[in-house]
Amino acid sequence: MSDFLKPDSEGRVDGRRLRSERSRLAFVDAVLVLQEEGVLVPTAQQIADRAGVGIRSFFRHFEDMESLFKAIDDHIRDSYEALFIGGDRSGTLGGAH
Repeated sequence: MSDFLKPDSEGRVDGRRLRSERSRLAFVDAVLVLQEEGVLVPTAQQIADRAGVGIRSFFRHFEDMESLFKAIDDHIRDSYEALFIGGDRSGTLGGAH
C-alpha cells in the first residue's frame, strides 16, 4: 500500500487519493489484459477504453507511456516480491519421498 493511502491517526484514508490509486490500478490492469490478448504495445486510447475512463484521465495519472510502463513494472515486482516474504523457512531441501 502506498504511504499516502495509509490511514491517519484516526483511521481515515483520503478518499480522493484512494480513488486516484484505484484509477491508476485500473490502467495497469487494462494494459495487462490487453497484453494477454496479444496487444503487446497498446495505445493510450486503447488503455483508457479498456479501463472505462477518458483519455484525459489517463494523462492526469501518467505523463507518458513510459511512466505507465514503470508503474506496471513496480506493480508486478511488488506482487512477486510478496511471494517471498514471510512463510515457514524451517524445512529442509530434501523432498518427502
